[in-house]
Amino acid sequence: MSAPPAPKSIPRLKDEPLPLGSLREFTSQQLSFFMRVARECPDIGTIRLGPARFHIVSSPAMFSAVFAGHGELFAPSEIVRHLRPLFGPNSLLLLHGAPHREQRRLMAPVFQPRRVASLDKGMTQLGADTVEGWSDGQLLCVTEEMMHLTLRVVGKTLFGVDFKHEASDLSEAVSTCIKHAEYLTGNPLALPLSWPTSRNRRTRQALALLSRRMKELIAERRRSGQDSGDLLSMMLAHRDEDGCGLDEEQLRDHCVTLFSAGHETTATFLSWVWSLLLQHPEVYEKLQHEVDTVLGGRMPTSEDVKQLPFMQQVLKETLRMYPPSHLQGRTVLKDVELEGYALAKGDSLLLSPYVLHRNEEFYPEPERFRPERFSPEQEKQRPRHAFMPFGGGPNVCIGNHFAMLEATLLMGLMMQRVRFELLPGQDMKPQPMLTLQVSKFNVRVHRRESLGAHGTQGEARALAS
Repeated sequence: MSAPPAPKSIPRLKDEPLPLGSLREFTSQQLSFFMRVARECPDIGTIRLGPARFHIVSSPAMFSAVFAGHGELFAPSEIVRHLRPLFGPNSLLLLHGAPHREQRRLMAPVFQPRRVASLDKGMTQLGADTVEGWSDGQLLCVTEEMMHLTLRVVGKTLFGVDFKHEASDLSEAVSTCIKHAEYLTGNPLALPLSWPTSRNRRTRQALALLSRRMKELIAERRRSGQDSGDLLSMMLAHRDEDGCGLDEEQLRDHCVTLFSAGHETTATFLSWVWSLLLQHPEVYEKLQHEVDTVLGGRMPTSEDVKQLPFMQQVLKETLRMYPPSHLQGRTVLKDVELEGYALAKGDSLLLSPYVLHRNEEFYPEPERFRPERFSPEQEKQRPRHAFMPFGGGPNVCIGNHFAMLEATLLMGLMMQRVRFELLPGQDMKPQPMLTLQVSKFNVRVHRRESLGAHGTQGEARALAS
């Protein structure tokens, strides 16, 4: 019997200067840097970021193996653990193995598609209230408006509370904590959070505000005993097969995670949808026609999702081009061989859905915005691991159905009532931070009732151009 072939050696990225390696290019041109690594090392390649060494995974098959096929062998990396002060030790984003399975098992019933669908009215009510506050001719910063809107939606659907008058403070607190995590990611010699620097003081104050507000809401709901039909009520009422529910610390950590990540990532998602629609008026016009035809001016519901197939294609193509969670880190827990490459225990991996979604084998002309890529016929021709905006396997985002429902309902509602006119001279670029954000951009609001029941034919092309 012949011996098995020896593992292939992992190629190193060329031209890495000493002593920083690729740190400067990684921090200043992250997206193009990862695309360069994928070109030079198509499956997997080794880079150095200062003293640290990472393997960049670009192969779709290896990507799938890390997230799904061998997911138990790869734990969240130290990069992800910078979020621990914000999300807490029980966050699903940070757990692995048996603790992750246990918390996921407790949380999964809360996020069943049927239960999530029952939250549709709260989403649309907050959306309608926000949109009604926009006057004809008003100038808006889309990225800021989407952040405030999704914060209110998460507050309503999670806690049964409208954070309208707290939105600025809470959103700023989340932003401060995320910026601190970004700072830690790019600064391996950063001072501990306990040191009395101005940055650390701001971060500690923000953490305290978020934690205190979550604990207040949990305590208020426990005292009232009221079942409001929101996610907090579901989490408080849920019991496992042994009759056990979530304890106070677990509830706090899950609430902070869902509140912080839930509104920030969806706001980024919606901002990218608007950015792409405004730059592609023919897609805007086609989607506008579908929304008007299906909804006829009424409030959208969860039952309308399947009746808006082009909306789903637009949303998925947006996630393909600009996945909010654009970079994820994993640590190898034991020696393993993937696709012929040997990975050693303790190795650090970086995986980018942004790069995965630009694989030309599955997405010809990947920089073009083409929602028809996600027609049922074309989707069937691609393997599932070619599209992973929410991760995969045991660590797939538990809120993926929530995010897609929220995006569908809010886009449908907004498109019925307003049109956005992109102001000239704006360059909407991706900004890779903890999430892949779009640079701020401004629009002029045109209320559709001032244009007639459904506007005029071709208005999207005129206003977006």
